[in-house]
Amino acid sequence: MRNMNNFFRIVIILSLLSTSLLSSCGAGVTETCNPTTTISCPTGYTGGDTGIQAAQGIPTTYQIVYSLCETITACYDEADYTECVEMVNESAAVIDELGLVGSVYQTFDGVQSAVTAGTVVLDETQADVCLVAIEAVSCAQIDVLNAYDGDYANTQVMVPDACASVYD
Repeated sequence: MRNMNNFFRIVIILSLLSTSLLSSCGAGVTETCNPTTTISCPTGYTGGDTGIQAAQGIPTTYQIVYSLCETITACYDEADYTECVEMVNESAAVIDELGLVGSVYQTFDGVQSAVTAGTVVLDETQADVCLVAIEAVSCAQIDVLNAYDGDYANTQVMVPDACASVYD
């Protein structure tokens, strides 16, 4: 009986230790959003990367930009993530692929302002489907191969069809 009590004590102590260690894993992690771009990090965001799982606190509009650029930079060694984010943020063609009129909103900052103001409705469920579809794209797919040619002017060709109704 005494061995059983010691066993339970050890299990409880290990549980507490592992919980403590896991909760401190994010401590000291710096922001990955680039404060020099027009896309800024939300206050308090401390994600380890900008992927879907770490995107807590980042508006969905920007998660789409980040996911596109993560894919491009993963597929092309010469592609620069910060430059990609800046260029895609200003891509009316990518905005068009998401079901909006790029010439009206001009930048993802404009789209996010419209979402915040309530003049554009973001369908969170469809946005999640879109983000999963972007992350599922492989470097061998023709759309990704055509999305980057030393610049980011053709990024819209790699936007999956699942993204066409993210905004209403």
